[in-house]
Amino acid sequence: MIPLLTPRERQVYEAVIAQVSDCLGFAASDIEGPARTPKLVAARRVAIRLLRERGLTFVAIGKALGNRHHSSVKFLAESDDAAGLVKIYMTKIVDVEPATGIDEDNETPREARARVARELAAGLRCPACHLLRPCDHEQMRAA
Repeated sequence: MIPLLTPRERQVYEAVIAQVSDCLGFAASDIEGPARTPKLVAARRVAIRLLRERGLTFVAIGKALGNRHHSSVKFLAESDDAAGLVKIYMTKIVDVEPATGIDEDNETPREARARVARELAAGLRCPACHLLRPCDHEQMRAA
């Protein structure tokens, strides 16, 4: 059981961890565990950033991710990505709907990644941020 999380937060947490572990090829227990290999730390940072985007606190994320102190979680979320792994990993993540943990078309993560790749190839998505066009930074650049 994940301490300090409401049922909604627990559902969001489990959906994000499952999505990150599926998309990046790590076991959920590895993401939550103590290992500090660069690739695993980058995957953990991706999970932390996604959880923060969905409204979880640093304290709740830290408790759920192996009882880490909230300052360690905050450091991971806000530190620079020297190796560039977080940026690479973020492009591999297909966004999940926060309440249910599945995307709106009920496609599997593999199908969603294939759809995003097709949309990128067709020019429907921005190659920099992978958002559907027109994305925010393209609009700002044009203005």
